Amino acid sequence: VNMALLFMDGFDHYQESSTSRVKWDSPIGTSGGLMIAGRFGGQAMVPKAATNALHTTWPGISKRLTSDYSTMIVGFAVRFKSVIPDNFTHPFFALVDASGKHQLQFWIDGGSGELKLGVAHPDLPIGPYNINWASYQPDWYNSTGYVPPIGLWIYFEVKATATSTATGTVQIHVDSSPILEYTNVKTMNTGVSGFRGIRFMGTNYLTGSGSSFDHVAVDDLYIADTTGTFNNDFLGEVRV
Repeated sequence: VNMALLFMDGFDHYQESSTSRVKWDSPIGTSGGLMIAGRFGGQAMVPKAATNALHTTWPGISKRLTSDYSTMIVGFAVRFKSVIPDNFTHPFFALVDASGKHQLQFWIDGGSGELKLGVAHPDLPIGPYNINWASYQPDWYNSTGYVPPIGLWIYFEVKATATSTATGTVQIHVDSSPILEYTNVKTMNTGVSGFRGIRFMGTNYLTGSGSSFDHVAVDDLYIADTTGTFNNDFLGEVRV
């Protein structure tokens, strides 16, 4: 079949880390993520985070494919539990290179709750990500102005061309409608040949009763590219 769908996951068939290792580079389980009720029943995945008060996260989960892609399209349902405090801002999602290192990062700004994106700091370690994110701020794009709703599922899609020069394009859709487009931007650091996969990151922050790590939940994921004649662009909201 001539199609461009590269990967998909609805997270409904896992029993924590015992089965997730088959499909993911970083396992779902104690160190990577946990399963909760999905948006249409079944299950969703929460990328797990550390349990301390620093600007830190644990690895979450990552998926690397077998080839580099010059354009990658990713869609997934996501729910943000709350607006995190300003000093606990972390990326929740990234497009990664062949080594698993972040290239194009997506953040929710602490305090304002605004979606932010930019090219990852070139010195960011591959992981585990038990680091002070304030020391590894990305090369930010202009403000998006988009604030995702709290406590509700949305369907988030991004299509990005891989380039280390200011010639790239990043398009973002929410619930099957375009909301943002950046043109003439770099989407990765120098020395990188393309996007190889994705990583979801957990976020830890302090609450009145202790530490909360379930800020982000993910469901109904797909990854595609622009080749072939089927599934080679935004798919819109899907159920996996």
